[in-house]
Amino acid sequence: MIHLAVWPGSLSLTEDITRFIAKEGRSWVLSACGVYKGEDFGHLSVEDFPMRDYMMEAGGFHSGGSLIADPTGNIIAGPLPDFEEGILYADVDKRTVVEERQNFDYSGHYSRPELLNLKRD
Repeated sequence: MIHLAVWPGSLSLTEDITRFIAKEGRSWVLSACGVYKGEDFGHLSVEDFPMRDYMMEAGGFHSGGSLIADPTGNIIAGPLPDFEEGILYADVDKRTVVEERQNFDYSGHYSRPELLNLKRD
């Protein structure tokens, strides 16, 4: 399983959540994060985008942070921080998903009626 995540992007927002999604879902996660620089708004008119001047003065809002995490939550490619643009590559082995899902009992520990039950008197 491959989970594709698209974020507005900054490493502080995406690094931990990408690792969490990978580990919790026992899946590969490819996080593609947007890069927004102030200069990206220069072609817009103030009438179309009233915050244009503010955005241009601020310099940058979303600095990227694209990365790839494996089903154990380890980052295997990236991140691309600090407004760096690029393409990340990784070899994805689907067997890793199967192996990791053997370590995750998604229904067994919740289906214990002798431990988890509700009685009404």
